[in-house]
This record gives sequence, C-alpha cells and structure tokens, in this order.
Amino acid sequence: HFQRYAMKTRVILIGLLCFTALLQAQRQGDVWLFGYDYNNNPLSEGIRFTFGDSLVIVSEQRPMTIWNSYASICDSAGSLILYTNGCYIDNADGTTVENSEGLNPGLLYDLFCEEGSAYRLSQNTVLLQDLSNPNLYHFFHYPRAQSSINTNILHTLVDMSANGGEGQVVFKNAPIVFDTIHNDGLHAVRHANGRDWWVIGAKKNSNVYHKILLTPLGISTSQQIIGNVAVSGFTAGELVFSPDGSRLARFNPK
Repeated sequence: HFQRYAMKTRVILIGLLCFTALLQAQRQGDVWLFGYDYNNNPLSEGIRFTFGDSLVIVSEQRPMTIWNSYASICDSAGSLILYTNGCYIDNADGTTVENSEGLNPGLLYDLFCEEGSAYRLSQNTVLLQDLSNPNLYHFFHYPRAQSSINTNILHTLVDMSANGGEGQVVFKNAPIVFDTIHNDGLHAVRHANGRDWWVIGAKKNSNVYHKILLTPLGISTSQQIIGNVAVSGFTAGELVFSPDGSRLARFNPK
C-alpha cells in the first residue's frame, strides 16, 4: 500500500514496497539515444549514451527521428535490443519491427508521425522485458488523442524471436487502463520481491494513481487515491522514484 507524506511545495512522497527502479542494475537501461532528426535525410546523426563501467558518449547515425517521446531496452549484457520514438519501434540494427507502425493513434500521431517526424509527449512510454519469456517485451504507453487530453494507458507486445530475431509486434495499442492520464508520465519501479515490476501513472487533474503490476503470471491493474489533487492544465510535472525505490516524488508546477 501507499503511505503519504505531503509537502507545501506540492511534492508528494509515496512509500512503495519495492526496490530501485533503475534498469541499470541489470544493464537493461545502458543505452540512451538523443537528438536524431530525420529532416528528409536517409540517416540522421544523434548522440548515443552508453552506461556501464564508465559513460561513453558517441555520435552515430540512425534512421529514426527521436524527440521527447522515447524508450529503449538492452539485454543483460547492456546490448541494445529495442527502442521507440512513440510512432514505431526499431531493433538494434535500426530495422523497423514488423507491425510496429501506428503506435499512439490520435492527434499527435496525425500531426507528427504521418509527416515522418517523432511523437512529442514526454515520458509517455515504459518498456519492460517479460518475466516468463525473455523474447517478449512489453510497451506501456499513452497517446494524446485530442487537444490537451491524454487518453488511456495502452499495451503493445513485441516478440523478438520472430522474423529471424528482427522482431514482430504481437498486438499494439490495447487499452489496459481506461482513463485520462496526467502529463507527469509513466514510471516503473522494481517490486520488493526483486522480480516483479510496478508501472505508475496519474489520472489527469486528480490524486488518483493507476498501478500496473507485471509478474510472471501476467499483468494486473489497480488504483489508489492519495495526496493532494494536481491540476496543471497544459503543463507537465514529473514522477520520480527515489534511488532505493521506497518513495515516489511528484512535482507539479502549480
């Protein structure tokens, strides 16, 4: 259960029975990609951050445009497996995963993805490996379907054993939470059992928190009401877990 501690700065600290959210503990978060802009060129140059024993920063070319909607995942050795710009999914080779086009349908997809650009909604995607089949990867994400309204948390599943290891989307954009979602984004944290994962998102203009639990048996959802109501209109805040995973801090600009 959540336990509440509220501050006048409107930062809510929420205690969770969990460990750290950092994927880096298993090297699954070792590679971050930044600054790729297609601009009608076959390839665009961006920056690759590789974490490990030390941080390595290099410039490299990739075909995907990446703005502020982004998620990636590596294997246990820190090698890149998948990444997304919110419009579609590529594998490590920069090959588009079969059936991945058309993520996050709605207003922003029509404005940007159809033009060959990238989705522009911060922190709207969490990417986790399945806990019973290492070839399966779960994308939890939400779209902006109309002006200023983010609707539903969606679930997309990728099977990396398909197409000779190039990957294939099994299904996409399946609603898993039916609600309006706040701009604070989705965030994941390891469960206290050291195995399962929590994914947390907040209902828009409220103090309702949606909780998605990923276990080897599948996915379940629940919600909890706690803390102060956050109302921010068009602006976004942020949800951040403490390094030990025991607290969730929420900042809201109003």
